[in-house]
Amino acid sequence: MQKSQLYLSNHTFFCLADNHYVFLDLHNDEYMCLGRDQTEEFKEMLDGSRPLDDNSVIVKTLLDKRLFVKDEADGKQPVPLDVESPSANLITGAADRPEPVIRPLHVLRFFAAAGAASWNLRFQSIEDTVRRVERRKHANRHAPAERTQVIELFYIFRALRPYYPRPYLCLFDSLALVHFMAPFGVYPEWVYGVKLEPWGAHCWVQSQDLVVNDNVDYVSSYTPIMSV
Repeated sequence: MQKSQLYLSNHTFFCLADNHYVFLDLHNDEYMCLGRDQTEEFKEMLDGSRPLDDNSVIVKTLLDKRLFVKDEADGKQPVPLDVESPSANLITGAADRPEPVIRPLHVLRFFAAAGAASWNLRFQSIEDTVRRVERRKHANRHAPAERTQVIELFYIFRALRPYYPRPYLCLFDSLALVHFMAPFGVYPEWVYGVKLEPWGAHCWVQSQDLVVNDNVDYVSSYTPIMSV
């Protein structure tokens, strides 16, 4: 893809789902979708096969909504998200596993993580929450965690989850799991995905090709739009 004269705003993420461009405006916590013809037209402008038309309704709309900007200093290249395709998960066969060994530290960190996730979702914007997780991860860059450690921590989290009085919600549960793993030096991907017809948005935790807290077949029906 050639360098575009338009740049994604730093708070915007996008993907191509079922031949439609879908945009996530993290600042306003909302999605926007282009029709197929609009997607094809805009795709040609991005890849340089069609001149950028400042009078295009699509371009005007995206600039007005601040999803795209013209100044590279205020944005980023509109490149596709690179998330490894999932091929395994921990949900299947979980009932047949022995009970995990849970220590007092696990309990303390579980309730701290769940409490932090509840506080984030109640008192913070999703943009602030995502940026905090992003900064923490970038400050602790190192080799990916051993899969055995990811698996152990997930099953401990899963065993303790019924003791936190909050109904299951993919956003809360994924955020709480990310918070829980971080003090142990484990920083998996927090992935957001979308699908069309019918419309749906979902998030899950993934470590390389391993879906940690969901089913491969289910998350594969979503196109990743953001990964933290």
